[in-house]
Amino acid sequence: MVESGLGASGVPHIGSLGDAVRAYGIKLALENFGYKSELIAYSDDLDGLRKIPEGFPESLNEYLGKRVSIIPDPDPRGCHDSFGSHMSSILLDGLDQLGVKYEHRTAHDTYKNGLLQEQIHGILVNSKKLETRLRN
Repeated sequence: MVESGLGASGVPHIGSLGDAVRAYGIKLALENFGYKSELIAYSDDLDGLRKIPEGFPESLNEYLGKRVSIIPDPDPRGCHDSFGSHMSSILLDGLDQLGVKYEHRTAHDTYKNGLLQEQIHGILVNSKKLETRLRN
């Protein structure tokens, strides 16, 4: 599994696209070596809005620090269910146009559905062991 993080708190840029395309290249290389692989395009839509992107209305100021998954879609047409979904869709549309094959996941859904519950539990239970190991 290869993962590419999608910043859901701002407008995607060439660096965002480059990260996803490099991850896709790694996925393809793994497949060429005979490994089964998939690309996960992971939107961190639990990230807080740190600043208002250039060209966006100042009315978004009231949402500074709030999770982008609960901020309304900035598009007046309301084409997405949240600010984070809208921003992620811009990059995902670009990946689609390039023919990049991926599975899209969001932090909101990952945590809501408990998909990391076992891993988080393991980290918490073993926190002292992990702390010792990290210090050495």
